[in-house]
Amino acid sequence: MRGRFGLWLVAIAAVGLAARLVYALAIAPDLPARGDTLLYHFLANGIADGKGYIRPFSELQHGEPLPTAGYPPLYPLYLAAFSAVGLDSLTAHRAVSCLLGPVAVVLVGLLGRRVAGERAGLVAAALAAVYPQLVMVDGTVITEALYAPLVAGILLAAYRILDRPGWGSAALLGALVGLATLTRTEALLLVVLLAVPACVAAARRRPDGTRGPWRGALRPAAPLALVAVAATALVLAPWVVRNAVTMGEAIVLTTNSGHTAAATVCDETFEAGSPYLGFVRHACALRGPCAGIRDELEQAACQRDEAWRYLRDHAGRVPVVVAVRILRLWELYGYQDDLGYGELWSRSIPVAKAGLVMYGLLVLAAIGGIVRLRRTGTTLWPLLVPALLVTISAATTFGFSRYRLAAEIPLVVLAAVGVVWGADAVRSRTGRASRAARGPAAAPGSPGPARCAPAPPCGTATAPAR
Repeated sequence: MRGRFGLWLVAIAAVGLAARLVYALAIAPDLPARGDTLLYHFLANGIADGKGYIRPFSELQHGEPLPTAGYPPLYPLYLAAFSAVGLDSLTAHRAVSCLLGPVAVVLVGLLGRRVAGERAGLVAAALAAVYPQLVMVDGTVITEALYAPLVAGILLAAYRILDRPGWGSAALLGALVGLATLTRTEALLLVVLLAVPACVAAARRRPDGTRGPWRGALRPAAPLALVAVAATALVLAPWVVRNAVTMGEAIVLTTNSGHTAAATVCDETFEAGSPYLGFVRHACALRGPCAGIRDELEQAACQRDEAWRYLRDHAGRVPVVVAVRILRLWELYGYQDDLGYGELWSRSIPVAKAGLVMYGLLVLAAIGGIVRLRRTGTTLWPLLVPALLVTISAATTFGFSRYRLAAEIPLVVLAAVGVVWGADAVRSRTGRASRAARGPAAAPGSPGPARCAPAPPCGTATAPAR
């Protein structure tokens, strides 16, 4: 990152930090702190106070701190590092979360440069700096603040292994997927959706830069894929061991899947005409035979069993519910529900509405970006994988714009490519129109246009024609 590109990228990242701090310190504090915002705040302070990774409010509810595996640990650990030095208030946690935003902006800029050049990289960074959907997550103390730069880093690592295949590149990609999984659990799917396919695609690379057939690349790709998977497993190992020791079970992801299942698989979220169709209804998780179970593992298992039983009894409704979940994710159904639910994690509705408008514009520009990259032969598929990831996640849980974040990173990159392509097209068309208005230019060495002889001064006699 050198020269003018680097200077511009740093300047844009500074703008992104300023936008996030304004949101976090001037807008978000006026909103009620609820839901995940408070959960991650208390989890971090529990770690910093030496109590370990404990269930929030467990001391008040049960008289003792109870360990938890309900939430991925990496983001609370990040906040806990600041809590340990005295920055333990909710306002402080909002501010330090904003430090992650410029990192995401820089990585988005580098990703845009990799796929379409420096201009596209700077436009992508500028979009990421001010895009409300990215700004809001950095100012409200939620795990997506850390997830955004990790997703950008994963995509950069995927292109790195395509450009320079090797064990180091495979290990980097796998390790980043592991870190992302410790931030949002669905990122583990990127092992199958991105890491392994990238290793196979890298193995297709021939010395002359061309690509060989897929079938012939499977055998040489195996070592790279094994390195990537091993790196992911190595990063996840401390969390799994901790859970085995403190929880009595080697939990790879989290126990929160039980609550999610209970809150998304019930009458309110399945019945036709319900305002919660394809959405989430937390009241469903607070009633029924599982609600009073104290043990976290037993409660999660009970909730999952109840959800599976409900799915079997209402199998005919599953396709409709899954379709609505996906439509909700992409803002094609119930966008007003999305705006209201966002208040649970201190999201400003006016800012969210601005984000919704910008999202629509980015989608239109991204379509042009996809067309442009296909025409230029640029490897496109890694940028589309996050959209598949979030769609699968929504189909199995519920649709909400916050959970679309992994797809927002490539969205701004593709939109930047579309914007640059459109600007070039306008400039080219304007240049042609300007040249046409001036008339055709004389060819080199040819005589210029004929000029009329000047008229004689008034009163001068001229010879009559013969």
